[in-house]
Amino acid sequence: MIRNRFNEIFRSLRVPEAYHPELLKTYDFRRGDTFQIYSVKGNRIYESVDLEDYPTTRGRSAVFRKWIFPILSELENRTFCVHLGDSPCAEIVEGMLNFCYCKRKTDERDLTLIPDTYYQSQKGYVSRREYKKLYKSPWENKFEKVIFRGAYTGEKPLDKNMRAQLCALNNPLIDAKLTGVNNPWEEEEIRHLRGEYMSKYEMGKYKYQIDVDGNTNSWDAFFWKLMSGSLTFKLKSEWHQWYYHEIQSGTHYVEFGDFDDLVDKLMFYKQHDDSAKKIALNAQNFTKGFRFEDQYKFFLDALQLPV
Repeated sequence: MIRNRFNEIFRSLRVPEAYHPELLKTYDFRRGDTFQIYSVKGNRIYESVDLEDYPTTRGRSAVFRKWIFPILSELENRTFCVHLGDSPCAEIVEGMLNFCYCKRKTDERDLTLIPDTYYQSQKGYVSRREYKKLYKSPWENKFEKVIFRGAYTGEKPLDKNMRAQLCALNNPLIDAKLTGVNNPWEEEEIRHLRGEYMSKYEMGKYKYQIDVDGNTNSWDAFFWKLMSGSLTFKLKSEWHQWYYHEIQSGTHYVEFGDFDDLVDKLMFYKQHDDSAKKIALNAQNFTKGFRFEDQYKFFLDALQLPV
């Protein structure tokens, strides 16, 4: 019966009188990043923007609808906008609350951060099995090396891409490789930096992790690295997400400004293993207390509803 009710809610999503197929044309978008306007009426979710030409964003919209399903009754008669792209749109929709998955620290627009689409779809970024496996790698058994695997995303061309620069470092303590591209024609460009994909569990066997932005934040990658019980070095970033105010460099991770700074800090923590272990365990303990159900609070607080 619950399944039938679920299907009923999502079968018809648009309110014809509120549907605005031309609305997207009035806004300045970057890289196809788009938003969706949602209205909740009669325990149904309605959309008012045509995302037919934006398949990635349309998929993220479906994930968002499923995420808010458990709190649908608390959203009755609410209308709000969610920026579904990697970054917020160049313009916000006036006259309603605007939500986004990450934003620049300098962005002073009225945008409220909520958990991103990966967090929503994976119920906390990773499956229950991967959670347990990540927690099973004791600090003393980890390999004394830095590990990084990630896709070739972010600023282009290659010589301006921070992930590519990391992978090009000639340092025996750093094992960094690119594992994928967004566009097929980029394969040849990164061939010399290519490496095999590694699971979270495999990477969690290394004592040191590195987090480098892609198009924006690395989203799920930073969080599971905090989970791993390894020490995470994070390249200083202009982007932040909904939970960043709860963690600090030097307590849960180590921020570095450039790759020379990375090497210096890596050598410091190799010589001060107890300090490195303490930071890694602080991060892991933070993630253990981070419940999926609690993350609705950011969304409901912005709508001034009781949690």
